[in-house]
Amino acid sequence: MTRRLGAQCPFCEIVAGRLDADVVDAGRRWLAFKPLKAATPGHVLFVPRRHVTSAVEAPLTTGLIMAAAARYLGAVGPQGNILTSAGPEATQSVFHLHVHVVPRGPSDTLHEDWPWEGLR
Repeated sequence: MTRRLGAQCPFCEIVAGRLDADVVDAGRRWLAFKPLKAATPGHVLFVPRRHVTSAVEAPLTTGLIMAAAARYLGAVGPQGNILTSAGPEATQSVFHLHVHVVPRGPSDTLHEDWPWEGLR
């Protein structure tokens, strides 16, 4: 388990119930909650309950989180983006595996180059 130097992992704190979050869905091995800055209405983050630094650290866990995210989007969408970033060069800013589910529609205000501008 890798953590950021000198800081608690905010997503581990949310999973443990020590940090408030607007939880919208949960499973035995994952949790889904609204991000602080939603890109569109319905934008949520899916995270594993155990600390995993990025998608490449635990591919089976990544698959589990992606499957949960796809089921969620299918229920609320069905059109949208499902994405994750691995590492700072890929715009990962919280080093706990998380998958963005961003429902899309004709009236959303995201730019065509999203997610790059939307996540920085």
